[in-house]
Amino acid sequence: MGWCEMTRILTVEALGRRSRRRAGPSPVSFRRATDEIATDWTDLDTARVLVSGDIDAGRTDEISSYVLNKVLLCHRLVLDLTRVRFFSCDGYAMIKTLEQRCALAAVELKVLYGPHAARAVRICEQADRHASVATS
Repeated sequence: MGWCEMTRILTVEALGRRSRRRAGPSPVSFRRATDEIATDWTDLDTARVLVSGDIDAGRTDEISSYVLNKVLLCHRLVLDLTRVRFFSCDGYAMIKTLEQRCALAAVELKVLYGPHAARAVRICEQADRHASVATS
């Protein structure tokens, strides 16, 4: 048996057929979105904060601090979450906190949700409604 034969592995496909494949990395690669936060000043008093990647429990403090620093410098803030690939319940709590802080600072906040964030927000809002009905 040559080294070429040793580098092949025997696999069973979903239909039960046997096929020979070379050992090594899968031909399909998974590319993770980079976690980035950036600000674009569209006007002297309007900031657009673009968040990409994941918003999870480990990242909400960083995002919240970054956005709150921009709140001090503008009158209108657009939080763009259209490039977010994962949005946790902690992200929802962060949005609620930002809404309260912007209201206190008289800053108009608009949040643009992508599909992942929108779905998580809908679920969290529904849970909030059920919790408020249960406590009434």
